[in-house]
Amino acid sequence: MTTNAEAPAHRVSGLAPGDNIEVFNRFNSRWVGGFEIAETGTNGYRVRRFSDRSVLPVEVDACDVRAAHPSAGSGVASASRVTSYPHRARR
Repeated sequence: MTTNAEAPAHRVSGLAPGDNIEVFNRFNSRWVGGFEIAETGTNGYRVRRFSDRSVLPVEVDACDVRAAHPSAGSGVASASRVTSYPHRARR
């Protein structure tokens, strides 16, 4: 039997490699589009930027990643879209 601690992060949050996502920017408290899940990590995700296809050098915490809005599309056009939403409750 698998416990929560052993479950892969993408099963907990419902995100998998290739999914179009938004990442929470703590500097300006906004969700930013233009990213996709590159791979799941121990505590979060490795994220790929659409604009240059680079994988970010740090693992992004799972609570700072969410599925992109369906109208966001994918690719470079969404990389400049910034959406302001209240951030989820801090742990």
